[in-house]
Amino acid sequence: MNKKRYANEFKKEAVRYLVIEGESVASVSKRLGVSPNQLYKWKSLYLSECSADSKTKPDFKEVVADNERLRKELWPGTARTAS
Repeated sequence: MNKKRYANEFKKEAVRYLVIEGESVASVSKRLGVSPNQLYKWKSLYLSECSADSKTKPDFKEVVADNERLRKELWPGTARTAS
């Protein structure tokens, strides 16, 4: 049985649907004709590559503060309160 080979760009696009677009593995799998297990493998591979490429990880508190600041700038009156 021949294994089907996919171009790296195809794999990255599939992972983008999962990570950036927030689509479910089931919907991406069905649309692209790729097994869910294969999508999980690609996602794991690319996320680990991104992590390895990142020299410094952003501080979670800084990210939350930046998001809050941007939310206030873009949508005044919608700021979340700390719980």
